[in-house]
Amino acid sequence: MAGLRLREAEPSDLHTVAALFRSVRETCLPFLPRLHTPEEDVQFFRERVFPHFNLTIAEMNGEIAGYSAVLPGWLEQLYVLPQFQGRALARNCSRAQREVRHLSGFGCSKKTSGHGAFMKITARGPCS
Repeated sequence: MAGLRLREAEPSDLHTVAALFRSVRETCLPFLPRLHTPEEDVQFFRERVFPHFNLTIAEMNGEIAGYSAVLPGWLEQLYVLPQFQGRALARNCSRAQREVRHLSGFGCSKKTSGHGAFMKITARGPCS
């Protein structure tokens, strides 16, 4: 995919990733309650996500477009900003999905929500 760059998350990405998480949830999943403040989101990512998960950042033309958070064999989070959805970014960029497929033969199906935020991991083979 032209303009796509994958990289490991760095400590300096903390606030951007927390803001991306909130933005996607508010835009694509408006039915979910807002349980935490933006400051609590940052604290959650600082204390729970960045130290314990493998985070991959997806950049499109230098702009952070999404991220995945993975434990071995387990895709915990995969968020893509709405303006980058529908470009196969999640399918093409998610190291998490590659790890899940590699470890357990799983792939992914199309999104399972009309809101464009969910991707179902299945045993149907590679993403198409």
